[in-house]
Parts: sequence; C-alpha cells; structure tokens
Amino acid sequence: MPSTVSEAIEALRAGQFIMVYDFADREAEVDLMIGAEFVEPHHIAFLRQYGGGLICVAVSYEVGLLLDLPYIEDLYRCVINEYPLLEKLAREPAPYGKPTFSITVNARTTYTGITDTDRATTVQELGVFLRNVFLLHRFRTAERARREFALRFRSPGHVPILIATRGELVNRQGHTEIAVYLAKQARIAPAVCLCECLDGETFQALSLEKAERFAADHNIPLITGDQVLEHAGIEYAAPPRTRR
Repeated sequence: MPSTVSEAIEALRAGQFIMVYDFADREAEVDLMIGAEFVEPHHIAFLRQYGGGLICVAVSYEVGLLLDLPYIEDLYRCVINEYPLLEKLAREPAPYGKPTFSITVNARTTYTGITDTDRATTVQELGVFLRNVFLLHRFRTAERARREFALRFRSPGHVPILIATRGELVNRQGHTEIAVYLAKQARIAPAVCLCECLDGETFQALSLEKAERFAADHNIPLITGDQVLEHAGIEYAAPPRTRR
C-alpha cells in the first residue's frame, strides 16, 4: 500500500529515504531519493546495494539558471561543428522524453571521486551549498554564487547533475521534477540525491510490487507519480513517445 505524499515529504525533511514510482507508460521505474544535504557514506552504499542505478543529484531549474549550468544536449550543440558525431548521437530523444542531464562534478576535497566517502562528500557539499544559496541567502549575487561553486567543485566528476525542466511538473513529469517538487514542499535545499532501483533477478527495473515489499521491509515511504501530481493539482501528460 503506497504511503501518502505528506509522509514522503516529512521523511525528506527528516533526512530519510523515500521511494518514488513514476508512471507505467513512462519509465515505469522506482527511484530511491534522499535530500542531498543529508547524504553520508552509508547512504551512498545503500543506494549502490539496493538501488543499483545511476546515483545523481536532481536540482531545480532555478539552480541551473543561477549557476549557469548547461544541459548536456546544449553543450553538444555548441561543439557540433568540431564534433559532428554528437549531433547524430543527440538527434532523437530518449523513449521517455528529453533527459535532464547536465554536467558531472566532484567536490574539490575528494580524491578519485567514486568511493562512497567521496561521492557522499560531493553530494552533501552540493546540497549544503544550495541550502546556503536558496534558503539562507548567503550569496547575494549570481556572480558570487558561481564563483563559490567553482571554488568548491570540479568537472568532470562522478556525480551527474540533473536540472529540472523549466516549469517543472507542469512541463515534464519525470523523477527529476518530482524530486525537486518534493524538496520544495519539504523546505530543504532544492537538491535531491536519487538512484533507480534495479532487479538482479530480471535484469530490468525493479517492479512496483517488489518495490512495495522492499519499502515495507525497510520502513521507507513509497509514493507514485499520480499521487504527486494530485498533490500538486497538475494533470498527467504522457511522454511524446511510448516506452520500449
């Protein structure tokens, strides 16, 4: 039985994991999520062991705008004259719609960036930095925020950043936008660490049925995209292409 959106929001506010299933005709995947500012090494280990997908940080559209972070597709377009293969690679969107990938980063205090400790450091520093920017208003100008960001992080790195689409849930209803919506409702930094849950028996995405059992066993709130949209008062818009 799914939890309520309010329970998921409270869990996020408390620095705990939640699980979110999107939609059957979209990715049909369940992601584990936790506020970036709360992430410790044992959280990264948990995501590796029980998630198994790509460990990313979803941030709000406002974060991308303030820090002048590009979508990776836009970077490709800037260099297609020099690297024409990139235009061909990015010609068609993913089956579930346009991805929200931006750059990858490591905190400058890390070494290789891939260990549980290093990735937790990067994710937490990103969350704390954005909490200082958006909730505590520590940096008064975009120029200063960008300068501080460059002092704290390097790229490329081992933590992919996902930027929510402008208008967020109104215009795109993926895990990135859902994560950002829930973070804003929880009044935490607009940065959520997330990872897809995979199934080592079927080699596919973890089914909702199995995810419900896992959530119950680990006392993790699990909610669906439909619940989130109802909470936000937004209607579901199916992706432009059907899932393969």
